[in-house]
Amino acid sequence: MREANEVKKIAIYTVIIGKYDALLNPAFIDENIDYICFTDDKYLTSSIWKVVLVETLKLDNARESRRYKILPHLYLREYEISMYVDANIKILTDPRPFCLNSIKKAPITLFSHPVRKCIFKEAEVCIKLKKDEPRIIHKQMEFYKSKNYPLNNGLVECGVLIRRHNEQGVINIMNDWWLHVKNYSKRDQLSFNFVTKEVKDGYINLLNMNLRNHECFNVVKRST
Repeated sequence: MREANEVKKIAIYTVIIGKYDALLNPAFIDENIDYICFTDDKYLTSSIWKVVLVETLKLDNARESRRYKILPHLYLREYEISMYVDANIKILTDPRPFCLNSIKKAPITLFSHPVRKCIFKEAEVCIKLKKDEPRIIHKQMEFYKSKNYPLNNGLVECGVLIRRHNEQGVINIMNDWWLHVKNYSKRDQLSFNFVTKEVKDGYINLLNMNLRNHECFNVVKRST
């Protein structure tokens, strides 16, 4: 892959497993950023994204996708900074300033949830909308309650993640997060706040704004 002209090597990446999404080309392309798509679709091609064909681990499609989403330190070691975007999110503007400004504030940047501020309330919505098996979500929430995790303690939206992903502290968080997603609900926003409950102040840059109103992104509504 090409070397960036600036000090920081940045990868923007997305994941498409099971042909769940179409690959959206960014409206703005920075020649010093590598755009990477991890996929199991051997027929997927792009003139902008570097398509990386992956082997699955016999997990369900959602968890296969989240494995790459959550663990960039395993797959993007040569980059200092990564920005993950859900495959239904189109990049509208130059992403470099947003990445660099975010990463100056903390090793992990993501958006707060635009509606709810509680993982337990989010769990109820996920069950109601049949986003995952109720049994799994109930088991997860009971475990969090047994650890005295409080109500209304924040909720994130995980469609965009910016990380200095090779830092050991970030690796530790991501490994822990992946274990929760793998063993509990595939809805990753249910576990992020729990696994970061003891992370020191200043380690996570939480953007208290609606991702859908951000100038850099357009969230494309999925048909299903």
